[in-house]
Amino acid sequence: NTRLINSMFEGDVAHVSDDISTLEVKVIITIPDDSHIINVAVALSVDQRDHDQRRHAVAEDVVQKVKAASSKLISETGVTPGIAVVIVGEDPASQVYVASKSRKAKECHFHSVQHSLPDTTFEHDLLTLIGKLNTDAAIHGILVQLPLPKHIDQTTIIERINPAKDVDGFHPYNIGRLAQRMPRLR
Repeated sequence: NTRLINSMFEGDVAHVSDDISTLEVKVIITIPDDSHIINVAVALSVDQRDHDQRRHAVAEDVVQKVKAASSKLISETGVTPGIAVVIVGEDPASQVYVASKSRKAKECHFHSVQHSLPDTTFEHDLLTLIGKLNTDAAIHGILVQLPLPKHIDQTTIIERINPAKDVDGFHPYNIGRLAQRMPRLR
């Protein structure tokens, strides 16, 4: 019973000189039996004068490589990467950001589910939803859009997300592993 456990984007920008930076993005999609590990890496030197144009080109290159890796994973294993995005409230900037994430996930052949909750949602209701997503075999990544309404404790919510499904990597377990330079990928 093969199922996708984690998808992670890692990025580092290394300053080289006053007007040149190197952007390295690594996309890793793995499944537990390690027989299908797909790594996509992109490296590009970026001149700050045309940073926006090149940033768009890098982003498009990453999307194309993720689409290819996702298609390969689906064809080889029958597993469709699944992501759930949860947004609480009507913050306009968050709405635009979440809609963009959902579009890109679908473009990359991911099963994408969005849960839009009113800002009056109780913390225990959000925790219940996260608990269901944690056990949903079709969902491999969970992203809770921040900020949350003031009556919901952000730390409690982040800690409820299964670390293996934590897309943002904000769970204390994932932060600790990252700080030790041992990010968890299985």
